[in-house]
Amino acid sequence: MREQERRALLDRIDREGASVGATVPESIEIDGETLPLADLVRRAEHLDADRRTDLRTRVRRERTRLREAIVEDRVDHETAERYADRIAGLDRALAHLDVESDIEAAATAAEQADRKRWRSFVKRVRGDEDADGRAR
Repeated sequence: MREQERRALLDRIDREGASVGATVPESIEIDGETLPLADLVRRAEHLDADRRTDLRTRVRRERTRLREAIVEDRVDHETAERYADRIAGLDRALAHLDVESDIEAAATAAEQADRKRWRSFVKRVRGDEDADGRAR
């Protein structure tokens, strides 16, 4: 593959919005294990946080592996094109998984803020602090 073609593919991969319109791969093989990626992404909201984190890590690792193959010129142009399309699909999956993570983080932050307000309220009712939050 010529240097110009490789740079063009890398620009396409790294461009903001490159995953728009891309399809999440039905499955991917990572570390010898085939994962039903599209199904896992569809069910992401029902996966526990550890499973989602593990899935994001593994998908990012696969994305890096494919990109490095292009960067290091280990594949021909046709294979690099397939890898670029695959990377766009993986980016699409990561975007969905990251949104779920952001929602979860926001919910956790809201719960923590609620607990803090409740503790403050209880302290004021008990007379442990005044309305400004200062201890008596």
